[in-house]
Amino acid sequence: CISEAVYNALLNYGICESKLCLLENAVNIERVKQESQETPSFKRQTGLIYIGMIAQFRVEKDHVTLIQALKNFSPKHVLILAGHGDTLNSCKDLVLELGLNDRVIFLGEVGNTSAVISNLDLCVLSSHWEGFGRSIVEAMSLGKPVVASNVSGLSDVVRPIGSLFEPKDSLGLKRAIEFELSRPNSYKKSLISYASKFDITTHCAKYDSMIKKLNKCVV
Repeated sequence: CISEAVYNALLNYGICESKLCLLENAVNIERVKQESQETPSFKRQTGLIYIGMIAQFRVEKDHVTLIQALKNFSPKHVLILAGHGDTLNSCKDLVLELGLNDRVIFLGEVGNTSAVISNLDLCVLSSHWEGFGRSIVEAMSLGKPVVASNVSGLSDVVRPIGSLFEPKDSLGLKRAIEFELSRPNSYKKSLISYASKFDITTHCAKYDSMIKKLNKCVV
């Protein structure tokens, strides 16, 4: 199970606890840092604040609330959205409807998301439900403040170090973003340190232990 939320959900489905193992998703932080040095697929402009969300446009993702929140920010706030999917066109329609087409950049599919994240001022993951939230961990590993929906799978990861907002609450999201942007630059070290608990190198022993147990079961 990649998170406590998934673990508890499977228990509720009636899966025997003895058959479950909690092993959170891991991130190759060293690779994230290396790829973050590459040229991103958008260019920053001086004086603007860049808020981004790295997520496919699917029903479980709530891009709508993030777009609505942008409406309440000043024109210097720009939204970067990376990903593709079924809800992309409806989100583009909403951007036009709200008159935000000059402040929202749709990047489409991005091969190197780390380079995008490294050029953001803040990373958001707005979701109706979530298993883990990999992009949020990647953002923290690069010292970027994070905001996420208060839903199972995300809250466990973000609560100790970032800000949460209630799903579909665009004003709550705005307040959370403003708070995270107000943090001192020194907070970057805390984010990087916290993200290290999800590093692939720290998970190797757990993976090895689980594989050995499975091998014994097979034998």
